[in-house]
Amino acid sequence: MSPKHFFSAFALSSLLATPAMADVVLASDNFDSYATGSAINGASGGTGWATGWVDAGTTNGLVASDAAMSGNALRITGNADAAATRNLASAVSGNVIISFDFQFDAGSISNNDFLGLWFGNSTGPNIGLKANCGTGSCTNDLFVRTSGSDAGGNVQNIAVGTTYTLMGYLQKTGTSSVYNRFDFWLNPTAHEIATLTGADVFDTGADP
Repeated sequence: MSPKHFFSAFALSSLLATPAMADVVLASDNFDSYATGSAINGASGGTGWATGWVDAGTTNGLVASDAAMSGNALRITGNADAAATRNLASAVSGNVIISFDFQFDAGSISNNDFLGLWFGNSTGPNIGLKANCGTGSCTNDLFVRTSGSDAGGNVQNIAVGTTYTLMGYLQKTGTSSVYNRFDFWLNPTAHEIATLTGADVFDTGADP
């Protein structure tokens, strides 16, 4: 997860899985196995991970979730290219689904406030917050992209204190040997989760 600009808070729980047809969970961590208020660095709950979390010193530890969120969540308040990172237990080469709950906790949302959950590095596939399309050209705050630093596909002017469920489907389409499409659902329905249809937005382009 990678914030580029300081903002008040970010709370999330995450799930990484292969496509619904296979129904195989690669890795997950809902943060509920950790003591509320504890540090994230070195924490190793969840399943499917090779290492514990590495905290760049920008998280505010684990907190009891606010508002509509339930259970524990990871809060991030600082600025780092890799605020909190963790390695999977095994390499992934097939299509993957990522799902997590997100809340901008307090304060105001400014252009290009950014926190993305990324694969590989911060210019690889990303999903999360990039406020106002990054540049202020629109009011959409949630985004998905396959590569680079632009917003890619974007959706939803978010409200402070509201919980959103984000789901992404990262794919290699056609004959591509690299990931070249990232679909995004905001608050997906059970039908959308089961069928991977009706994405709200998507981005295409090869992840180098």
